[in-house]
Amino acid sequence: MTTLDRWLLHEGSTRSAALLRILLGLLVWVRWGAWMRPTHSLEGWQLALAAAFWVSSIGFVLGVQARGMAALLGGTLLAAYWGEGVFGGHPHLVAHHTYLLSWSVLLMSLVPCDRSYSVSRWWAVRRAEAQGRPAPAERGAVWGLSLLAVQVSAVYLWGTYDKLDPAFLSGERLEIIFMALYTGADYPSLPGFHILCVAAAWVTVLLEAWLTVALWHPRTRTVSLGLGLALHLLFYLGMPVHTFSATMAALYLAFLDPDAVHRFLDELQGHP
Repeated sequence: MTTLDRWLLHEGSTRSAALLRILLGLLVWVRWGAWMRPTHSLEGWQLALAAAFWVSSIGFVLGVQARGMAALLGGTLLAAYWGEGVFGGHPHLVAHHTYLLSWSVLLMSLVPCDRSYSVSRWWAVRRAEAQGRPAPAERGAVWGLSLLAVQVSAVYLWGTYDKLDPAFLSGERLEIIFMALYTGADYPSLPGFHILCVAAAWVTVLLEAWLTVALWHPRTRTVSLGLGLALHLLFYLGMPVHTFSATMAALYLAFLDPDAVHRFLDELQGHP
């Protein structure tokens, strides 16, 4: 068996994938739900998008044929992103966090995310009980989680690349962002403000470069997860990043050992 075969056929617990499915589905409702309401002056193909959105998102969150629903929902979000955002004149739909969320949902179609915490799981357990069989195992080929982890690293890689310019490293871009959000046209009179912006710029670049690779290594993963969550919390508190921070925090599940997550949840619920 080749390395590729071992990777594709490797099985693990599906609980972390199920948790990620639910979190991403809720984030989709938060970010896209208001625009997809039928009362939002939708017409023509927009109504078709909205219908596909609600059917697939509800099925995705509840775990009813979740992989198919993930494909339909991800495709619907990307169609809305390009059709209504890029070419349709709705700039609020065009952002890196909406694109990231759309592709994350689409990639969930490659993960057996409905074998735990889902209506499909409930039905399977009920059938097994009726037939006198043991409940089906919460396991499956979880290689798709690696693709979601690659996507997280790509966000950090290109985020680092984008910030490697004099305007950011000198602190100027952070100063402009701060003034736009908090002080308007007035330069802050805070002592050491420029030095603080320079330091924040360099810390951000170095930390994102670190997270690009450190999340993959077991020895540095725990520290990296803590630093990454702290970074995204600061982003969320300080800037209008919408669902970006929550999406990245949810995607960290893709880096965790699925079986370790399964054991932790068993211990948390008091099961042996």
